Amino acid sequence: DKYMFNNASVHMERETDAKPLTEQEKADIAKKLLTKAKSSGKDYALMPIQFTDNFWLSTVYYTSGSKEIALTILNNGDHGSVTSYWDENMDMINRKIEINGQDVLQKTWNDGSTTQLDWAYEDPSTGHHYLYTLSSMEGDVPAEELIRIAETIIPKAASK
Repeated sequence: DKYMFNNASVHMERETDAKPLTEQEKADIAKKLLTKAKSSGKDYALMPIQFTDNFWLSTVYYTSGSKEIALTILNNGDHGSVTSYWDENMDMINRKIEINGQDVLQKTWNDGSTTQLDWAYEDPSTGHHYLYTLSSMEGDVPAEELIRIAETIIPKAASK
């Protein structure tokens, strides 16, 4: 099956996540917001938030007929490694597989309605850590089909 781009969402990293505010900066902002709220006669005030050029979370949706899959990428930046896990109390089958030399966690709900593949990647040039999740969203998308798609996304081990 050939999947076509449908839509996407991208959440950018907030400036305050990249450079946390000092206690004094927080207090100054709170004072400004309180003054603004009082002067407007409301019990709240708003101010814009600055964002960096780095994405924090992105999800891209692809469709093929009645089937829909999603590729979600979590960017943990240089804040340490990312992990994928499963809860043994959840009604799912979990197994570790290898795709192009990459460890991948396959999670399939016991009713077969959803399959998800998770893998972590560290960009050697930046040291940034990413968690990729490829999942079936709608329609009957067998695990084998997701694995075939993941093979086209995950770089071969020799080319890393």
